[in-house]
Amino acid sequence: MFFRDNPRGLHHELWIHAAGCRQYFNMTRNTVTYEILETYPIGSKPQFTDKGEKA
Repeated sequence: MFFRDNPRGLHHELWIHAAGCRQYFNMTRNTVTYEILETYPIGSKPQFTDKGEKA
């Protein structure tokens, strides 16, 4: 079991497309509404900040 913060709002996460191409990618999603705002390649910076504004 892992204990970690689970903040509400935008969260930048690392995902793997396990059922398909098995590629890793980054995603920005809203943990309250489950809305996916963007996906972006590993090593790139997200367009959205933690406040929901585009950088």
